[in-house]
Amino acid sequence: MRAERRRLIADAVVSGLIGYALVVACFLIWNLASGRPPFHTAALLGSALFGGLRDPALLTVDAGMVIAFNGVHLLVFLGFSLFAAWLVYEAERHPEFWYLAFCLFVVGAVAGYAAMLAMSLLVGSLLSPWAIVAASLLSAVGMAGYLVGSHGALIRTVRSAGERLGTVD
Repeated sequence: MRAERRRLIADAVVSGLIGYALVVACFLIWNLASGRPPFHTAALLGSALFGGLRDPALLTVDAGMVIAFNGVHLLVFLGFSLFAAWLVYEAERHPEFWYLAFCLFVVGAVAGYAAMLAMSLLVGSLLSPWAIVAASLLSAVGMAGYLVGSHGALIRTVRSAGERLGTVD
């Protein structure tokens, strides 16, 4: 495996773990602040996804459902982060691609928010849309911050491309 491909995969894994951990931390804090068990949200969504739960009053926080949901959640983050890492690599190689890469990243983050909102609708509107927005935004900023920060040349390349095109002062 080429060094570039190894770095892309490593960046994807690290940024995916950052995004995943930030969302888990947000909902852990949200649950505790709401007086619920720490893994209430994961159990609720896992039970809705895998157990067919539709009435949140019937929820029992089950380790199996928490683990199952978190497994799917982690895989989704790793998949999205692989896409995001690829966007950064392409923007680094083709500076004119940065704007499209940014837009695609935002679209992916919004799609993640929409998927989470749709999941919460399966069990009524027990999850606050604002909590979902906060967790989604924090994870997107954390992932993008890591990816852009670990590619310092990207900012210099995009800036020099903008200067050549006369769009950056």
